[in-house]
Amino acid sequence: MKHFRLSVLSFLLLTLALMACKNKTTVKPTDIIGTWIYTGKEQCNEYNIAEIDLDYSNDIWVSPMLGDTIYHYERYAIHGDTLLLYDKNNDALALRMKYLGGDSLILESRKLLSKGLLFRKRNYLDMKLKSIKRTGLPKDTCDIIVKASNPRDSLVAISKKDMLRAKAILKKHFETLAANKLSSPYSRRPLPFNEYIRQYYGRRRDGHLLINVAMMQNVDYFPDRPNAWYKNLIKQPYHVCDGGRYYADVLIDLTTGLLVWFYVHGEA
Repeated sequence: MKHFRLSVLSFLLLTLALMACKNKTTVKPTDIIGTWIYTGKEQCNEYNIAEIDLDYSNDIWVSPMLGDTIYHYERYAIHGDTLLLYDKNNDALALRMKYLGGDSLILESRKLLSKGLLFRKRNYLDMKLKSIKRTGLPKDTCDIIVKASNPRDSLVAISKKDMLRAKAILKKHFETLAANKLSSPYSRRPLPFNEYIRQYYGRRRDGHLLINVAMMQNVDYFPDRPNAWYKNLIKQPYHVCDGGRYYADVLIDLTTGLLVWFYVHGEA
């Protein structure tokens, strides 16, 4: 009888161990790759995170629900149930994960009775791009300053005052073009100044502050993120290789106050 009881006890312990192993899941680091969108309806969650964007190059961006500062991280790691995002100073943002799998990421909440903060992975294949034009936007949203800086490619943050100086130089150039009707018949005529969305970012070179201006008549966005185009233009420089006169690139030397070059794109 004693032997029978020991056998039953051993069987129960083995069953419990197997059940524990079955319920325990291993988080794969690659599962976190993608763009995660917060699904809650409140104005701001406890982490103030609207979106987490990770790609294979370890170029990571975290967009807030409140405020326009986009946070950049250079690498990530997963230790147990914790997602760690490291910035350029190797300081880490730690996010406790309650669940990660498929198209769902649930961050653990510090609030009592909360089921956690649910993020969904964007499925780009099921979505068609929409486009927004400059003419459909308020004027105060059409001059956008890149907030990020990167010493490796000499990208520096610029002030609103720098942007306004560059804008004045650029606007004067457009007025000159309109007055001269373009002296060269081979030059491509740009659209009127106020038909462009303008993105400004700065670089330091030989002691000079150079301002690049990317000009675009329209930008694309995904339907589930109608304001993402604005946040994307804040995050990083916008580059287009063609597109005709709907896109233009400008370089201004703010130290000398001179327009270095102005280029209207050709057709693809």
